[in-house]
Amino acid sequence: MSADILDALLIASIVLGILLAFISAAAAGRTAADLERLAVRGISGTPRIQAWVNLRVHLSRVLLGAVFVVIHVMLLAGATESWRLWANRTLWLGLLATFLVVSIRDWMAEREQVERGLREVMAERDVLDLLAAEARARRATDAAAQRGQPEQQQGESP
Repeated sequence: MSADILDALLIASIVLGILLAFISAAAAGRTAADLERLAVRGISGTPRIQAWVNLRVHLSRVLLGAVFVVIHVMLLAGATESWRLWANRTLWLGLLATFLVVSIRDWMAEREQVERGLREVMAERDVLDLLAAEARARRATDAAAQRGQPEQQQGESP
């Protein structure tokens, strides 16, 4: 009875792993198409950085699903203990290394997004400073021009 339950859990794990891999692969395909579309349009910056982050996330999920499927198929098929241990440790180590690399790349991408945002804010601030300086200069010119002309009385027409 308990062996049947364990087999059912193994089969459920395999099915879920396959579903995760397929759904994530479809999402990765859509994201890759978005990246291609962005490249064709010449769009860079935050949308492109975010698309790369999304692609890495989806591909990591594909790998996770594949690792789950391989390990659980080996268990269901009754592979020898030495093969299962070797495959388990190797696949999980590879998965952890992949997740580490993806996390580092995502961290770098987020840093680049923040830096781009800061540059945009600084550029906007510079434009606002320039506009404020122009307005001050215009007010000073207008004030100087008014001092040089005789003042008109209220109600008096020229």
